[in-house]
Amino acid sequence: MNAPKKIETTFSSRRREPELMAEVQRIFHDWLRLGVLDDVLIDVADYRHVAGGPGFLLIGHECNYRVRLTETGVLEARCSQKRAFANGRCPVAETFTRGVKVCRMLEEHSGRTRLFDCSRVRVAARDRLSTRRPGFSIEEFAWHVRQSLSRELFTVPQVKVRSDREFPLAEVKWVAERTMQGLDERAYHPGTTGAVG
Repeated sequence: MNAPKKIETTFSSRRREPELMAEVQRIFHDWLRLGVLDDVLIDVADYRHVAGGPGFLLIGHECNYRVRLTETGVLEARCSQKRAFANGRCPVAETFTRGVKVCRMLEEHSGRTRLFDCSRVRVAARDRLSTRRPGFSIEEFAWHVRQSLSRELFTVPQVKVRSDREFPLAEVKWVAERTMQGLDERAYHPGTTGAVG
């Protein structure tokens, strides 16, 4: 299978935290100023006025990072790949690693421990060129997600894939780490030692 590009990973908060949205803009601007992510950060945009929109968006060269409040008051933190990664890593593994890092840093910079659910993630392939090609298989996408995240999690996760409008969406669950920091410490980060994906 030609693995899809333009992968998105989405983590959700364990509990309702609508008041955190007031802090996200300041946190994103701090990250932009300090360059704390493994990406060239470009700008911060506020789309809270758009119904069902992206909330706060931290625009990067390789990925966009967003935090939005759902209708039920749950926060979603999403990492959306825009182009091939300069480090050559698998898109599923790299967007997962970056998503984990964003969640850990949001918890750390907002002073909210155990904010995000670190036992599940949604992985979507927003790549029409790959997912609309004859021969693309949702089962193969599920296998690819399982293999990629097994190397990151050091365990084999459960993966259920369905079609979300026109794109495949994988619901991934695993035996939970205690914290996002625990997941982040296990993940591979360029320039460090860790699990190579």
